Amino acid sequence: MEAGTKPPQAQLRVRAMEPTAEEMEVFRRAFEENGSQKDPAVLRWQYLENPAGPVMVHVYVEDVDGGERVAAMHPWMPVRFRVDGRVRPASQTVDILTDERYRGQGLFVRLAREAYARSGPLPLDFTYGFPNDKLYHSYYTKLGWASLDPLPYLVRPIRTGYFLSRAPKVGGVLGKVNLPLPLPGKPRLAAGEALEPVTSFGAEFDALWEAFASAGNVGVAVHRDAAYLNWRMARPGEGYRTVALRRGGRLEGFVTFCVRGKHGGRIGYVMEVLHRPENPAAGKALLAHAVREMAADGADAILAWSLDHAPNRAAYRSTGFLPLPEKLRPIRIYFGVKPLDEADRPLLADRSRWYVSYLDSDTV
Repeated sequence: MEAGTKPPQAQLRVRAMEPTAEEMEVFRRAFEENGSQKDPAVLRWQYLENPAGPVMVHVYVEDVDGGERVAAMHPWMPVRFRVDGRVRPASQTVDILTDERYRGQGLFVRLAREAYARSGPLPLDFTYGFPNDKLYHSYYTKLGWASLDPLPYLVRPIRTGYFLSRAPKVGGVLGKVNLPLPLPGKPRLAAGEALEPVTSFGAEFDALWEAFASAGNVGVAVHRDAAYLNWRMARPGEGYRTVALRRGGRLEGFVTFCVRGKHGGRIGYVMEVLHRPENPAAGKALLAHAVREMAADGADAILAWSLDHAPNRAAYRSTGFLPLPEKLRPIRIYFGVKPLDEADRPLLADRSRWYVSYLDSDTV
């Protein structure tokens, strides 16, 4: 059967997947049959161990040969959000799939509407996500999403070759000129200050997040409390590094980062940097340390997400991060939100109220 064609007598029905290992195997196989590999350990972490609740996956299935064939899937990953100082239930829309044998029939839009109508075992106020080119039109013109574009990419170049190689026509020649660029100086710590690795997150990180969000007028953001941080930083296979800055034993801030072989080079990612609002120097020192560590690990460039109004934007500027022009962005993705109660739209659709970082990404 050719991709995108379906016999007229085919009958599809919608159901919700149960949060079990057996259902995750069905999930994994559906992606595998469509040319995408999913790590079982990551699926277990993302969909079964999430502290915000079990995964909600709505699927269209066809009964064939005494079993089921997944035609389309619409997964929601529960996330607790801080919205104007109050914690509210929401989700991130991830891992959208339509089997190649069922494409061209509008199943994604139909299934998304089913999901919005029934939302699942957990009450949700909204869903957000980062759709790609293929889903952009459906999200914003058919499903009522509000655009929060553009994604706030920042870049910190480390070596010249990675960007020179992308110059039109002459990149092949220029890319061979791969010179190191100046790095921020080694952080100068005051008396009583120290940088130290973090392996787990406790109540002091709750207090840090609350101070950062309250003083920084963070209106809409994933609730970055200790429970979330302990789960998010444990994503299998990532090996995130987290470093805290303390003054006299008190937590002043932390940074989480990693380096990956992606997009044709060695790319560093600042997953998150939070600091006490009265101590912006802590954010600068933490980012300077992270940049130096990633450069030592061979990074060609470092990426971050930070909106213009973010409380930590000054720390990024002071350590050499610049807005990344759209034509140099490694991939094209978008940023949006779908209110499930229209009364929330004015707030949720206001980009100036949001806070995001690479910690929100489901691909790094």
